[in-house]
Amino acid sequence: GTADCIENLASSCDDLGGVYVTRGDYETAREYYLKSLEIKLRGLEDGGTDYELEDVAAAYDALGKLCLEEGQLEKARKYAESAIEIRSKILNDDSTYVRAGKAISNELLCQICIKGEDYEKALEYAQRLVKEKPDSAFGYDLIAWAYFYMRRDQEAFDRAERILTGNPHRTEESVTMVHKLFCSIMPLETTNVKKMRK
Repeated sequence: GTADCIENLASSCDDLGGVYVTRGDYETAREYYLKSLEIKLRGLEDGGTDYELEDVAAAYDALGKLCLEEGQLEKARKYAESAIEIRSKILNDDSTYVRAGKAISNELLCQICIKGEDYEKALEYAQRLVKEKPDSAFGYDLIAWAYFYMRRDQEAFDRAERILTGNPHRTEESVTMVHKLFCSIMPLETTNVKKMRK
């Protein structure tokens, strides 16, 4: 029916946006992501189902990630916060797909705060990410990095060690990141640490 066609059109816009992001054509990607958001927002005119609300939130997250890539931190933050606000209207907010969506927004906000050097807030968002998605290896990585940038080296070290030894969800990327963190904390690397923290 018509609803399926509209949903397919929004999905195609998302896919094309993703293609243009990988090509580095952020302007065209933005056009497709905004078109997708516009289509999805029309579906909320009569209130919208939980699924439709989550779909709109995901569109805001995509735009937030794009702005983060471009270094537009304030715009990225506004999009991520809009995603969280939309999700607050979802009735069944403990469902798997909603929790996964919240995790994406918190990951995005954490990365925005790290880039903006607001490390305490970054830690808060990383902890929320892990709460929503306990199997997120990247969430634990972000907690370790937030501690590192806050100059809480022992906590960063402990968290990194825990990722390597006790996290069954760690990925190869996670292990690489933790090794970088270890190297940055070691006494011989103090010059490196100073550079990274500037």
